Amino acid sequence: MTRSHEIISLISNNENMVDMLYCVEHTKRRLECYCNPCKEPVCTDCIVQSHNGHSVELLSTVYKRITDHAKKQQEKIDNILLPKYKEFLFNETAKQSALTRRAEEIKKNIETHTQNLVEMIKTIGAQTVEDLSKKEKDGLQEIEQTKNNFKKKINELQLISSTISTDIEARPNISFFNMHEKYDLKRFETTPPNTDYSLTDFQPGDIERVLQDNFGIRPILHRYRNKSFCGLEGGNDSQPIQEAGEVEMMEGQDVYPPDFGDMVEHTGQVHVERKVDIALFIKLTARPALAMVKDPDDAERTTERVNIFLELLMQETKGEKLNFMQGISRHLAALMKEKEETMGQSAVSWLYAEATKRDCINSAGTFWKARNQCIIEKLSPILAGIIAQLDTNSNLDLLIQRDSSSWEHKLWLEIINNPSATQIEYSMVVSPKKQEELPEVIVKGTGCDGLKFKALMPFSWLIYRLIDQILRTQNIEKHVNVQESVMSVLVIVEKTTLGKVLQKCLSEVKVMDCLKAYLSDFVHMVYHVTSQEEHGLVYENLLKRIHMEFREGLPSVVMNFVAIHAVYSKSEPRLRNFASITRVWPDCSERIIEFQQKSAQFYLVTDQELTLDVLGLFLLLKSLEPNKDSLTDKKGRQLWQKQVHKYRPVVERILGQFVTEGHQTGVEEFGRRCMEGIKEARCVWTKVVVMKLFLQHVCSDEVMPVERLMTLWMMLKDNVDFKSIESLEKVEKFLKLCMKNSVTKVFGRQESCKACESEITERPVHFPCKDLICVKCYNDLTILGTGMCPVCHTKIPAHFNPRQDNTEELKCRKLNIFKCRCNSFFMDLVSQLCFSDDEPPSNEVVQKLMSYITATAQGGQVGRMASKEMSVFEEGIDPTPVLRSFLLQHLLRTRSVFGSVLIPKNSQQILTMNIT
Repeated sequence: MTRSHEIISLISNNENMVDMLYCVEHTKRRLECYCNPCKEPVCTDCIVQSHNGHSVELLSTVYKRITDHAKKQQEKIDNILLPKYKEFLFNETAKQSALTRRAEEIKKNIETHTQNLVEMIKTIGAQTVEDLSKKEKDGLQEIEQTKNNFKKKINELQLISSTISTDIEARPNISFFNMHEKYDLKRFETTPPNTDYSLTDFQPGDIERVLQDNFGIRPILHRYRNKSFCGLEGGNDSQPIQEAGEVEMMEGQDVYPPDFGDMVEHTGQVHVERKVDIALFIKLTARPALAMVKDPDDAERTTERVNIFLELLMQETKGEKLNFMQGISRHLAALMKEKEETMGQSAVSWLYAEATKRDCINSAGTFWKARNQCIIEKLSPILAGIIAQLDTNSNLDLLIQRDSSSWEHKLWLEIINNPSATQIEYSMVVSPKKQEELPEVIVKGTGCDGLKFKALMPFSWLIYRLIDQILRTQNIEKHVNVQESVMSVLVIVEKTTLGKVLQKCLSEVKVMDCLKAYLSDFVHMVYHVTSQEEHGLVYENLLKRIHMEFREGLPSVVMNFVAIHAVYSKSEPRLRNFASITRVWPDCSERIIEFQQKSAQFYLVTDQELTLDVLGLFLLLKSLEPNKDSLTDKKGRQLWQKQVHKYRPVVERILGQFVTEGHQTGVEEFGRRCMEGIKEARCVWTKVVVMKLFLQHVCSDEVMPVERLMTLWMMLKDNVDFKSIESLEKVEKFLKLCMKNSVTKVFGRQESCKACESEITERPVHFPCKDLICVKCYNDLTILGTGMCPVCHTKIPAHFNPRQDNTEELKCRKLNIFKCRCNSFFMDLVSQLCFSDDEPPSNEVVQKLMSYITATAQGGQVGRMASKEMSVFEEGIDPTPVLRSFLLQHLLRTRSVFGSVLIPKNSQQILTMNIT
């Protein structure tokens, strides 16, 4: 009854219900798609009629995307926004209580002070208390208003979350697809400015003066605007403070007045009237700051850094326009100013707020000592961050080790005295999660994959980041001329602060000195260096490539820096090849250096092309050439095969990279010498693969040992290519030689065939009539179907099987196993080498392969043909097409790829025939 009816599950989910929506205009059509430009569901008729050419998606896909977005919004409300606003509410309540407690404390202080005065000042005291109450009331009212706003937003968020849940669970309709526009959370994601409230303490006045004027400083309600609650100051309470004697030295000094940062940054000097000894301040902060700087894997460097930094602080700087102390001062001032801007709180505010705490004053003894201790505690983590950045890649060594007249020394001081050039920021010393200053600052190197190195170029990582960022943002294509890319990047670099500093300091320096120093650091930063020899080879090859690209040289140092990046971008795939070789063959770099010294005239040892990876590949394959000792025993063969297995992925990847380029394109891209080297390497690797396959298939055990394995290697010689007939015939000759030796071992030296009088090289066939013939003659009898001995013409019994020889059963079994293994080896060789890279072999090879699956016999004037096993041997007429299909698949595959493989005219007959 309901056979033709459409059945809908009553427990179907909402996503399935989307498929049941029908078009308003075409009522018999289901809404299957969603038009993105028009933002509405459409049916197929709508797409053809009114939405033709518009971008459309499946309606179910859009439904899932909107549903997922809504769930994420709900999750954001539940997990982020609601908890955050509840935390805001809690904080405001806490502030309210804190402000009340603070007001009560101040009120008690005022009342105590008032009681000690004569009756005439009671009126003044009452007025002061009244004024305080007013300030308190104003603050409480503002906090209450803020709380109400937070409560209102919390209610709104809960309502939105509830509405979203209802919409998701409800049956979808057309308006559902505009749901994401209804719930805009942007106004909630931007948190309101955070205002902190505090009351300054009551300051008693001098009663000897006019009481009205000197009763005391009345409390003031301060409001501190922070960007967010996350920006609240999180000082390190466990930070060590200075020795008491050191702090007392600073007691009478205003070590950090409100305009300290601006004064240092803009004028570069300290005004005497301010009584600021910045040098003393930095020296006192240095030790706790250095204690916070850590090298997890190098404890010795931590000790060295302490000595170097303190020595630099103590150096005489008379007569120097720029010095280390001044650079540290400027960076410290810049970061403190950034901290104040981040917190929305001035230095004087947090300083007096901290220093006037009762515990702090009791611990220090006096307000001035407490103030100085607070300054040191707050500034230590910031100075630690500056030190950690400055000593990246042991950068401080360059300043302490180089002579003051050297270009390295001058450049070092010029950069450190320009905070905008170093780009050291306050965020570097703040935990991104807790938004607190870090208790320890780790010195991070910029070596590739985290490897450490000692820089030769001052602040080389800053130069690298600057140029690399410009290259990435400009998105310069790799096919663009190197000279053009260098000039386009140079224009941008010269406009930056760091670029201007480099031009100023290095304009009169020898270009090659700077080039070599930066190139050495550059190699460490972009290449995973495993040895000094490997670093030297990569360094020399990049330098060579620069000279190749810019034969006339480049006039400026900065231009050479940019050229290094541009040249590396072009050379990166080749250097990756070399890196992969050194990973599997750690001795590669040493072997290359030795080879270059001994064979300076070798064609791959040249300054005209970048040949490092090809030379490394060439020597790697040379190291794989087997010798008699490595192939004589099973253990030696296994060790050699293990090496081949280890090197194989790297070798084939590199060879494949050059193959895909094509020969002519390869010569233009890589150079003639490289392509010749790759050709030679491919020949050696082909020989290695042949030897590996033979050992795997034939020499896995001692069933039929093969002597003189090196014969195969020697027979293949140099120009090995299994797409040509020569190499294939050499393997065929070797296999037949192995079979002949094996037959001799099993049956002894054989007589000649009594039918054709040729030498018997495979297992002989013994007829019941005692006549002995070769396998080929027996195959002819089988194909022609004569059924008689070709020698005495005696009828051969119908049940006769030449493979069954009870007298020599064990020996025959071993010989058959050996033959099967040889055939398996040969088929694997054909598959991997004759048809490699989806490229067909020559027609001669195809003809030869066809001869391995056929056997032909002449009977009178007409020849008859039959198929046989895929084998270089004569034995084995094949009644089934299983092995023939192996060759057919390769021929058809390469023909479909290239369309030019010539299969012999009689191949169709050969590949489909059966023995009858």
